[in-house]
Amino acid sequence: SGEHFREQYLEEPLRAGESVTVDLDGTRGLAPSFLEEAFGGLIQAGIDFQDIERLLTIQSSDQSRVDEIWLYIRSAAGVVTD
Repeated sequence: SGEHFREQYLEEPLRAGESVTVDLDGTRGLAPSFLEEAFGGLIQAGIDFQDIERLLTIQSSDQSRVDEIWLYIRSAAGVVTD
């Protein structure tokens, strides 16, 4: 689940100020609900948007997937972009 992925791989290092890189190449079938929970859920877990922006790198040959994830994060943080 997105919650499990977030708790298992993202929250602890981000809270510790460590950089995290998530490589999505080679993955298939990541539902929007998974991505929203895994990445947008970082905000609900109490991690500061600026820390996420500074420490989290999403890699994918599909830029729209990267953009989608950042949209979930920004939306959860209430950050409006054009």
